[in-house]
Amino acid sequence: MQRVLIAGAGPAGLITSYFLTNYGYKVTLLERANKVGGLLKTTTIDNIKIEQVYHHIMLNDKDLLNLIKKLGLSKYLVFNNSSVALFKEG
Repeated sequence: MQRVLIAGAGPAGLITSYFLTNYGYKVTLLERANKVGGLLKTTTIDNIKIEQVYHHIMLNDKDLLNLIKKLGLSKYLVFNNSSVALFKEG
C-alpha cells in the first residue's frame, strides 16, 4: 500500500486526502492549526456570520456540489444573492 503525507488540512489537502484514500492510498494529513479548514473561517459580527476570506461555490460546479452532498455537508451550505459583478469588454 502506498503511503502519502499531505501538509495542510485546508480545502485542497482535505479533498486530496479524500480522493487518495478512496484510491487505496494510506494518507497522513498534517495540520499545524488546532482545526481543519485552512482559510475557510467564519466570524460573527453583530450576530451575523460572515466569511473571513472570500470563498464561493459556483452553482454550476456539479462535481464540487456532488462531493459536498456525498460527504453529508449540504446542510451547511447557504446560498445568498450576490452584489458582486464582473464587467467584460466595457
